Amino acid sequence: MYEVKTYPSGMRLIVEHMQNYESVSFNMFIQTGSINEDTTNRGISHFIEHMLFKGTKNRSAVEIVTRLDAIGASVNAFTSKKETVYYTKSTKESLHECVDILSDMYFNSTFEEKEIKREKKVVTEEIAMYNDNAAAVADELSSRAFYEGTPMQYDIAGSKTSVRNLDRAKIDKYMAERYLPQNLILSFAGNITIEEAKKFAETHFESKFTTKAEPIIIKTPEVLTIPKTKYVKQFKDNEQAQIVITFPAINAHDPRYYELSLFNAIWGSGMSSRLFQTIREKLGLVYSVYSSSESSNFGGTLSIYLGTTVKNIKVAVTALKKAIDTIVEDGVMQQELIDAKTNLINSLKLRYENTAYVSLYHAKMLSLFNYSFKKEDVISALEAKTKEQIDSLITDIYGKNNYVISMVGKDTKTDLLKCFQTAKS
Repeated sequence: MYEVKTYPSGMRLIVEHMQNYESVSFNMFIQTGSINEDTTNRGISHFIEHMLFKGTKNRSAVEIVTRLDAIGASVNAFTSKKETVYYTKSTKESLHECVDILSDMYFNSTFEEKEIKREKKVVTEEIAMYNDNAAAVADELSSRAFYEGTPMQYDIAGSKTSVRNLDRAKIDKYMAERYLPQNLILSFAGNITIEEAKKFAETHFESKFTTKAEPIIIKTPEVLTIPKTKYVKQFKDNEQAQIVITFPAINAHDPRYYELSLFNAIWGSGMSSRLFQTIREKLGLVYSVYSSSESSNFGGTLSIYLGTTVKNIKVAVTALKKAIDTIVEDGVMQQELIDAKTNLINSLKLRYENTAYVSLYHAKMLSLFNYSFKKEDVISALEAKTKEQIDSLITDIYGKNNYVISMVGKDTKTDLLKCFQTAKS
């Protein structure tokens, strides 16, 4: 069972005490990401995530990682379009050092010019690495086209040019505007009580804030994103073409959220899934094919990913469209739904064996809803879903004529949009 506390500064704390665990996971979750940037500072959220590890008034960059390594703690961070998260996992005995170090990074990072200059080189290398990954590029092309005209369209890392244009003044301005207590969620899960977590939160964070505010609750836009149907491509001299087909789905607040999770499990999230069994096992057209759903405050997507050689592109996309038409016409089988429920419920139980998953999950839910969910509530919600509900959602998603197809690979004269639209079942 989790507990939540909101402080006068607007900072929120969420804790799940998990008995009989050695580990405690800690998340410093900041509600800021690439959607909060503008044309003057693209990529700054991700760049600051890097820079917080580059030294504070009290510790050098080497001292930060050396001490964390010495106590056997794992530490890392990531930036998304909506959040920046710094996290540790350690024994209970070492937790105080983890919290102290992340607090020091939050309040006392120095952002020295030499470190900024050096880290720009690191981040531009990271961008180059992802640009060489055709599957990652196809995914980014799809996202950019799907969310065109909204803050969600921009790359998390920015471009090489935008990163090179970042400077100390832009960093200070962004930190002052976004690294606010009302945007901050501290999340603990594992061998820790709520009282112990409160002491950490109050000593290392709340006592250092000087302002009072209500927490920032991210609101759902009145109009959710529905893309124009389009085909976007980028030519790369790869053996395989990487293809992504993305349909609008549902946002995180939609009551059909768990129906989408169950459908995705049936449709393309495992070796027994419809897509894997049809496109790979039966037809032999791909090595990898899967589906993935994403739901946020800003909308939702259901995407299909596949990689195939240029000679197989047309037949693979045609087969994919036929598979979509079949599942829209026939719906899912009752046994598929039973298996999907078992799969998701058991997977959830196994994920709850990992304190890092629980800590991040609660932070994300608190950011999305201003409350979280008990494991038992999620299981009950999954168990309650029916075949009729899943079939209705499938019709709703694939009944739309708004979708994005992206392709990264060798130049091909095949118009994948036309190929997809004219495929016959």
